[in-house]
Amino acid sequence: MDPRHRQILETNQQYLCDKIIPECIVDTLRADEILSSDDSERISYEKTKAKKVMKILQIVKEHPKGYDFFLKSIKDNGMEFVYDQLQSTKIDENALKRDEDWSNEKIDEVLKMNFCGAVGETTYLGTIVDDLKYQFKIMGESCFVNYNYIKRQVLQIFPESQQIKHKKRGAGFKNLQRVCRDGSEHEDKKYSLQNPKDCCNPVESLPSKPIEDDLKPQKKCISELSPAELVDLISPRYEEYDLPKETSKFITTGQITGKHFIRLRNEYLKGPFPTFSEGDKLSLMFLRDDICGEEQNRVHSECSSDVKILGDASFDELELEHYRERFHKFDTDVLPTDCYKQNAFVQSSMTRRPGNLLEPVHYFSNITSETQNLYASIAAEVIPFAAACLNERTNGTLHFGINPRSHDIQMEGVIKGLCLSRDECIRLINSKILQQFYNDQHTLAFKCIRPPKFIDVSSKDATIQMYVVEVDIVPKFDLVGEEAFFVKETTGHPVIYLFNENGISPQHITEEKVITYITKDRSLLSEYRKKEENKPKCTPIKKDLRQKMLNLLGANNDQMPKDSCPLVFLSPMDTSRCTDDELNNFEFLIELDPSAFFDFDFPINRRGLNDYLEIGKNQALNALTTDNFCPQSFEQYSTKENTFNWVEEMRQSKLKPWIFCNGYEAMGKVEMPKKEWKFSRSKGFKDAIRFYRGEIPVGRALVIFLLCSKQYDVLLEAAEEVILNFRNEWVVIAENKDITDQWFAELIRRETIDKEEMEKRSVIGMSWAHVNQTIRQISSTQRSHCCEIPTSIGVYCHLPEKKRNELHDLDILSRNECDDPEFLTDTVKLEEKQIEVAEGYYHGAAISWWNFWFSDHVVKRDVHQKLEIMLRDALEGKNTDDENRIGLVKIYHQPGSGGTTTAKHALWDLRLQYRCCVVKQITTTEQTVDQIIELRNFDEKDDPKPLLLLIDNGEEDKVSDLFSILQNKAKIAARRSNSEVKVFCVLLLCIRRAITPTQLDQTSIALKHFLSQKELFWFQTKRKSLNENYNDHKGIHPKYLISFNILTENFNQKYIRKTAKEFVEAVDDLDERRLLKYLSLLKMFDSDCPPLPTSAFDPIMITYKKGFKLAFGLVSDHGRQIFNPWDATISDTLQLLLNRSSQVGLAKQLSGLSIIHPLFAKEIFSCFNNQPQCTSQIVLEFLNSALFSSCNMSSNEVLRVVQNMMKKRDENEMSVKMKFSRLIMKILEEENDIKAAEILLKVFQMTKDAMVCQQIARLYIHCQKWDLAVEYARTATEIKPQNSFLWDTYGQVYMKQLLAEYLTISQSCDPPSTSLNVTVVTNVIDIAKLGIEKFQKEQEVSEYETSRTYNDAGYYGELRMIILLLDMLRNLGCPKELLRKFLTVQTFLPHEMSYLNQVSVEFLKGLEENAEVTMRTIEEKLTQLKDDTYNSVHVFVNPMIIKNAVGNIKYNLNTYFGEEGALIQADVPEREKADIRRRYIRSIGGQSLFNYLRTDDVKDLHQILEMLLQNVLSDNLEIFDIVNLITVVIALKIRKEKHTKISYNELVCLSRKCYEKVISSKEKRQYLEAYMYLVLFNWPTDSRSKDIICSIDQLRDATKRWKEAFYENHPRLKERANKSQGKRETTIFFLGNGTEMDAIVHYEELGDPHNRRFIRGDKIWETPDFVTKLLRIQGTLINEGTEVSCNITPLTGGLTPFVVPTSLQIVNRSLWQKKIYFVLGFGWAGIRAYDVRQSLPSDVHHLTPEVGSSNSNQQTGSGRKQTVKITTHDEFIEKIDKLRKDLEQIRESIEKEKKGENVKRLQKKEEELKKELKNLLQTREDFFGN
Repeated sequence: MDPRHRQILETNQQYLCDKIIPECIVDTLRADEILSSDDSERISYEKTKAKKVMKILQIVKEHPKGYDFFLKSIKDNGMEFVYDQLQSTKIDENALKRDEDWSNEKIDEVLKMNFCGAVGETTYLGTIVDDLKYQFKIMGESCFVNYNYIKRQVLQIFPESQQIKHKKRGAGFKNLQRVCRDGSEHEDKKYSLQNPKDCCNPVESLPSKPIEDDLKPQKKCISELSPAELVDLISPRYEEYDLPKETSKFITTGQITGKHFIRLRNEYLKGPFPTFSEGDKLSLMFLRDDICGEEQNRVHSECSSDVKILGDASFDELELEHYRERFHKFDTDVLPTDCYKQNAFVQSSMTRRPGNLLEPVHYFSNITSETQNLYASIAAEVIPFAAACLNERTNGTLHFGINPRSHDIQMEGVIKGLCLSRDECIRLINSKILQQFYNDQHTLAFKCIRPPKFIDVSSKDATIQMYVVEVDIVPKFDLVGEEAFFVKETTGHPVIYLFNENGISPQHITEEKVITYITKDRSLLSEYRKKEENKPKCTPIKKDLRQKMLNLLGANNDQMPKDSCPLVFLSPMDTSRCTDDELNNFEFLIELDPSAFFDFDFPINRRGLNDYLEIGKNQALNALTTDNFCPQSFEQYSTKENTFNWVEEMRQSKLKPWIFCNGYEAMGKVEMPKKEWKFSRSKGFKDAIRFYRGEIPVGRALVIFLLCSKQYDVLLEAAEEVILNFRNEWVVIAENKDITDQWFAELIRRETIDKEEMEKRSVIGMSWAHVNQTIRQISSTQRSHCCEIPTSIGVYCHLPEKKRNELHDLDILSRNECDDPEFLTDTVKLEEKQIEVAEGYYHGAAISWWNFWFSDHVVKRDVHQKLEIMLRDALEGKNTDDENRIGLVKIYHQPGSGGTTTAKHALWDLRLQYRCCVVKQITTTEQTVDQIIELRNFDEKDDPKPLLLLIDNGEEDKVSDLFSILQNKAKIAARRSNSEVKVFCVLLLCIRRAITPTQLDQTSIALKHFLSQKELFWFQTKRKSLNENYNDHKGIHPKYLISFNILTENFNQKYIRKTAKEFVEAVDDLDERRLLKYLSLLKMFDSDCPPLPTSAFDPIMITYKKGFKLAFGLVSDHGRQIFNPWDATISDTLQLLLNRSSQVGLAKQLSGLSIIHPLFAKEIFSCFNNQPQCTSQIVLEFLNSALFSSCNMSSNEVLRVVQNMMKKRDENEMSVKMKFSRLIMKILEEENDIKAAEILLKVFQMTKDAMVCQQIARLYIHCQKWDLAVEYARTATEIKPQNSFLWDTYGQVYMKQLLAEYLTISQSCDPPSTSLNVTVVTNVIDIAKLGIEKFQKEQEVSEYETSRTYNDAGYYGELRMIILLLDMLRNLGCPKELLRKFLTVQTFLPHEMSYLNQVSVEFLKGLEENAEVTMRTIEEKLTQLKDDTYNSVHVFVNPMIIKNAVGNIKYNLNTYFGEEGALIQADVPEREKADIRRRYIRSIGGQSLFNYLRTDDVKDLHQILEMLLQNVLSDNLEIFDIVNLITVVIALKIRKEKHTKISYNELVCLSRKCYEKVISSKEKRQYLEAYMYLVLFNWPTDSRSKDIICSIDQLRDATKRWKEAFYENHPRLKERANKSQGKRETTIFFLGNGTEMDAIVHYEELGDPHNRRFIRGDKIWETPDFVTKLLRIQGTLINEGTEVSCNITPLTGGLTPFVVPTSLQIVNRSLWQKKIYFVLGFGWAGIRAYDVRQSLPSDVHHLTPEVGSSNSNQQTGSGRKQTVKITTHDEFIEKIDKLRKDLEQIRESIEKEKKGENVKRLQKKEEELKKELKNLLQTREDFFGN
């Protein structure tokens, strides 16, 4: 209708209702076909005249010509006055203009949305108009078609289109195409509303798209098949069943349907199948049976499938009847976060018209994805439901994809989802509304029937998108008024749909119920609806969620407690939440600073929170999976010790663990559905939870569940384990109740929580933005400001926060450290900060950088300038060389003397020139080294300045490993650098010692408990300043700054004792006194005791009061008494004695307590350590206290200190460790060994620590309780069987037992027995045998240990045990020569030893071979391997100790197995002669080239050569003879001694003979010299005769076997073959330019011109000797610089390629794949290519030698002449006898004289002799116990 006419009718609506007689004009309008018969019928049932007129006007408005025929009917029925009134009505042009503008705007939108330009396509104007009308209809608006406007807009919007005109179809547009949003093109007139037949088409005739390919059409049952369909089904199988082709004809002609077919019997077949034989009949029956059986199976399978779908949750650990969803909120848009969970249940309390019409009715449709004509079926069901809701005036929702559980009463539905096209579904629903609702009600229908909502259905294993389709009906009163909604039916009569007991049913207009509804109920329902809508909305009182969050997270404080350990559990994120804006709302996770994140999200192709924090917010996170916590997982497939180290790293590292709980894409771990997760990953998750439960003290955890979506089924499964472990320590945060309903419903059903807990422990309703704001306000985390560090070119670069976090082992000192704008711009805050940090430091807190920033806080010690000079010298490379590029400076200091402060002061002063940092921890040496290198190289190009590293009291082994790795990295960096790298980095070692060393080198300083006068003056001046501040009310009284006063009093012991006593007496609370006693105990006996977590002392500080046990927990109950931490209420006096720290516990998150000063701890403890309590009683009281009643992170921290108290031994002024720990030594001195053992046993019972068990064994060794010592040594090795040090203790038990007997007998005045005591000797042999077994086990274990500490003590222990056994046999009366002959002559058994059993005889006879092999092993380890560890710079170990120990042992062994002279009797058999020669050679220092080169008398070498030649030429030749013969010849050559006894060619032949004997021998330890000499003497050169050298194949075989033999001799190096640090093989020979022996060049032959010092490092290759003496071989560098391929000439001539590995990878890529020259070096593991270069060296550089360093590795001496005095058994016995006789004479003299000056002189002499005797015994004991 024209808008003008519509406005006239609407303006005169009330006038028309009053004046028009409806019955008159109805007939006229019906005759003019404006009204239909249905319209007339509907009008007639309106009960009032006005309503009838209104209905007429409503229908007329929807007809294009309605207004003209309405005027006509008025005139025809004599109502001209009405006609005149309408004609005279004025038009509101402004209103028309507004409507027209709105209409035109919508037309433009529809054109742009539904059409597009397309070359060659044509669209007609009729199609465009139909589309516009359709779109306006579904918007509930009328559309007046202005064809001219539409044409103009099409041409304007689509300029490429051209207007055309078709003869039949009228106007159109070329190059224009309609766009269908579902991807298909609509035919013209698909939306045509002009055809009146469209209004009557049945549902089945509606056009519909083909169902998707993945939706299978429903198959008919056999009983439903027609004859033709039956033939189609069975005819393909005729041949299989041997049926004639006529079968189809018989079925068709006989009209046999499927129903007949399934009931066929044999007797029925004769008529329909007249020509069938009996066999044909049977075949047909068989076919029938098989087809029916197949259908039965198919139906059963489908039913099973349905059952399985309905039961999925039960198989997926989530029973369907328990997993309930909430309906999507009525009449609201679908958000991207909205979804339903497949197989969950929804429940409705409203299934028919409710009492409250605003409460929606819920109906669940039976339609599934397999339903035929899916879209038409959905549309068909919408109409009845919508009409019923409209007529009943009730809100309602029709759900598709939620299957009803009951067909009678639809109260519950299971969510399944539908697979469909959204656009097609909407199109057919809209079309159905247009078809079945009358035209006059289309506008109302579309306004009340909301567009379908498509809500995602989530399923873990879904492969296609599924939806629940919901249609909301909202019949608002202001829209529908009292309208009755009729629906067209195919019967030709309008019907009304209403609710009844059986659901929805159509009512014919003539039925009584409809009449009642129209005449009565309709008005009542409309009025009731109006009242319900007009009722004032009840707004619930909003909870103060912020206060609730403060209660839960902050224990009702404005700040979160510092002692909290948050654990954050993250549900999967909704896809819509993964934008940057949304993720910014989770920034609070940074301030929350949790101990760990547990992430159940699995983001694919989107950002997750992990990515947001790590990349977006530069946070350094430690990526883990739950498998990392599961011992059986791949990640934990390692030794228990490695697992322990990994756990320790988690405890110490400040990297936040981010634990991916359900898939981690980076590691290829996919997301799992709940069932699979429960079987595959739940164990690891539970282990992770138990780990954190064990680490976090009860009441200190804060478990936060962040529910970001409803996809938390796996997290929900895991939540039960979390809540059970962290009872009363959890909270749930979510945005709305829709998300949490299922969460809490399931936990309540499982009885994991109750409703009260649910209410108290959840914060629901805060947006994530508000959560973010609130938590950031209450968190106490302080973010660091910009970090700037110097570069090598003098400028400063910015170190990003993320990079700084990643280098978590280092505390990096920034150039602008502490330049915090928050304080710099606020003088008040700055002054408060100054007072705070000053008082903290003076009270005893650890020094902070702030104390240096305020220039007057710290005294500059007298040693500061000296230390700074040392550091600058080290940083400039004044103390380094090419082999050592790591600078070392050491500060030895007594605890509390200011060593750490002095070291940090030096760093502060150097921070502007050098990058400085403190090594906070060495988690793993490789990781820490990587961080050091990363900091060194950050933003640098080629030549970074050296890094200055402070290591404060680091563990000796770890520091040694760190040095070793850094040393190797420095060498690599030097080779790769374009400029000289003199210093890689400098280590400033701050070493805490109770007693500082008396002797210091030039790079060491010491600080003791003493201040100089200058330093004292500074402190006294400072005290005056502090007094002035106190008087000005700017700080506390200085007398309470105890640490400051200790320094001011110059560590005065009387002051410390007096002050400690006063303060301790002032503490009167028993709990506080106990706390003070325990802390002083720990600090006194472990100077390195760190601050201990406050929570560790909860069990002894929290008590019952008035029958109520204080509950402590961060997540407190609302309205419940909230715990106030006990450490906040301790007395002021106790606070003065304690320091607080905030860097302890798991990942350094908890606050800790410690005694303010180590010296104060000693005096505090002494206040408790008096009668009746002694030290052991206090320790036992402490160990039995409630403090250890639980096992968690905090108590474990204390337990670790206790373990250190048992194990850590102090060093004396000579850097020799005490026998036991400080505590045990004190108890042994003041009490007895029984008390000491009791304490050790108690600690072992608590810890099961093998190292504590070792201390028990050592204590029993000390007490000479041998059986108990054996028991606990054995227990220790059973706990850690792969720890070689424990096996050493086990062996020492027997060593010390035998030694005790040896020393006892040695001091006895009785002369040695002339006959051996059988029992005693047998016992001695048994003890020695057991000891040697344990030392051999130690050797075996040490060769395969994974730790970097090399333990060779087992070899020394075995040799010392052998010496001790033989010395003991001498003490028991066995003559030396007799014993020597018995040991060395296999067939000799003297009468004196005939009583020994065969086992003992064989054991003793085998000692010589064992000693020889073991000694050779020791010497080979010393000569064949070099060490890059700490020992190489003589920090902790003096190499002379090892050298002297080896020489001493060899000398003692030679007294039993060696020969004193070279003369051999003639009657001795030849075999024995050969053995005698070998023993003599060993006695004078033979066996290795190193010893031969250091033999004092060169005549010995000629004698050795003569004796070896005799053996070589005899029939008793052994490998030893050939190897040593060649070695002696080489030694003579090196020492420039001539000989003529053997030619070069003979040596070449002998090298081959030696090699052949070695590869065929079965010796325990192979001679590597045999391989080396073969290659060394047989490598083809131009100067060597090809006739005498071996083949190339033999050389290749030898080099392969050589390496294998090396690793067989040194198996530990095979495990560490690819490691850059630790021991490595040495290189001793090079191939030279000369001929014969001159072609063999020893390393020591290549010295500097002055022979003062060997030039080491890369400079060596430029020295004259190296250039002139060494042969350069040509080759090609291959395999990325790791190998050289060279061509050598074989015996047969020509060239053969030979591959030689390079000594180090050549990183210069310009040399790769090119011709190069190299020097061939010979190491103990094979040949190597050295000095790889592109051209031959030309210039010879004369280098200045560096004096003061050794020219080779520190090796063993020859054994011939030693630098220290060596004591054998004979010398020991001789000296002890002499001393004994001297003492007897003195005693006799004293007895005679009795008085006088001479007696005093004799008594003094007696004391001196006793002291000498004691020293002698101690020296011998040290030899065996070293």
